[in-house]
Amino acid sequence: MIRIILLLTAASSVCYADNLQRLFTAPDERIELDRLRNRIEVISPDIPEPPKNITFNGIIIRNQMPIAVWVNGSPETKQEGFSVQVNQAKNTAIPIFLSKSGREAWLQPGQTVNTQNDKIVENFDEQSDDIEE
Repeated sequence: MIRIILLLTAASSVCYADNLQRLFTAPDERIELDRLRNRIEVISPDIPEPPKNITFNGIIIRNQMPIAVWVNGSPETKQEGFSVQVNQAKNTAIPIFLSKSGREAWLQPGQTVNTQNDKIVENFDEQSDDIEE
């Protein structure tokens, strides 16, 4: 009796096996998938231009707390066209990464960089005529 039940169970599972899909791809499907994977194009989003001038207003360095910085009057580290790399700060200098060009400018508090010519000036400097607001 047990043999009959085992035989019927095995026969019924064979009938349903046709409905199952393959777990792995066939060789020709793998070749097609590899071809499609290698064809993927990298689409770069529209990266905004940075503002003409970026001013590093100030920094607060605290023990056991994250560094706080103000750039262009804002505490945001990612702004339109540039980002502030706070984790790479050295003493009071911070790098400003320009998104579109990939350039980097190191600023101290009170300095302004002209992103068009990379000129850095002190806010108290008389040459501030080069920096337009």
